[in-house]
Amino acid sequence: YALVGQSSTGTTFWLAYMENLDLIFNDDPVFAVVLHAEQEATGEIQIPATGFSIPFTVGAGGTEEVELPPALYYIQGSDITGNTGIRITADVPVRATGVHYRAYFSEATHLLPEPELSNEYFPICYADDVGNDPSSFVVLSTEDGTEIEVTPSVLTLSLRPPGVPFTITLNAGQIYQVQAAEDLTGSRARSLSGQPIAVFSVA
Repeated sequence: YALVGQSSTGTTFWLAYMENLDLIFNDDPVFAVVLHAEQEATGEIQIPATGFSIPFTVGAGGTEEVELPPALYYIQGSDITGNTGIRITADVPVRATGVHYRAYFSEATHLLPEPELSNEYFPICYADDVGNDPSSFVVLSTEDGTEIEVTPSVLTLSLRPPGVPFTITLNAGQIYQVQAAEDLTGSRARSLSGQPIAVFSVA
């Protein structure tokens, strides 16, 4: 969500998709980026870690949904690093939303532009009340060599103890996923070197 004084319009955005329910039970995923522009805009949806890129154009005052080619744009498991972070760039200010369509459990996130990103987050993480999905959050790096300190609030699935910080280093477009059987709300993720990062969770 945007805080007072924050802008949702910009020319650079970062997006990370989170693990959804097992593919066997929820149909194949479809990933898309929805863009809205007040004036005609052109740009690219890029995965910096792999070099993948597709162009887009949005007409003035229009909205365009860009469906990504069939692939898995999230990683599976806890304490896992992946190369699936997405950067969205446009030649004029736009608004952007990431969408993950599934048969039963679709999800979407409104994106803040890069200047509005922070270097420290305390994510709110939904705890699954039926016990099928772990609590989780994903950290996304916007620059190479970003040193990130993660402090989980509860024991993670990879047995990281609560309240004990650990450090990871990510390059631009790399993501790191943390999962736990209990609610990870109140965990902390911060960039030790000051670069902006993005954090995504189910709240």
